[in-house]
Amino acid sequence: MMPVNLAGLRWWRIVAAAVVAFLGSMLVTILIVTGYAFTLGVQARGAPDPKRISAFAHQVGPTWGPVLLAVFTAFGAFWVARRVRDPIHHGVLVGAIAATAGLLPAWPPVLRDAAIFGAVFGAGWVGGFVGRRAKSLVSESSTG
Repeated sequence: MMPVNLAGLRWWRIVAAAVVAFLGSMLVTILIVTGYAFTLGVQARGAPDPKRISAFAHQVGPTWGPVLLAVFTAFGAFWVARRVRDPIHHGVLVGAIAATAGLLPAWPPVLRDAAIFGAVFGAGWVGGFVGRRAKSLVSESSTG
């Protein structure tokens, strides 16, 4: 295994992708809850029931939030990986930073949080791997 040159990594891309993944997953989760509240308001023809909205938010946040974070992380790692020389390491770092950001609201972490961390970290690796494959396919088609 080759040593990783940390100075040669594109840190601004790594951090930007991880932050966008974290904030994007939060934004989409908020939009889902807002859409539900809007739907309840339309059905009630007035103010929606805040208890139902709160119950929905407490159900959606812990389930959809981590799934969205993993998806956004994979896309972010892919975006970074297809533009660099060491795509897998870049993707893994995007996953590590996004997973760490995802753990911060859940302090102190429990076993479920460790599983979410692993899934988001793995999503970064997958994004880096797929980005590497996409990059090699593009370079093969342009040279052949």
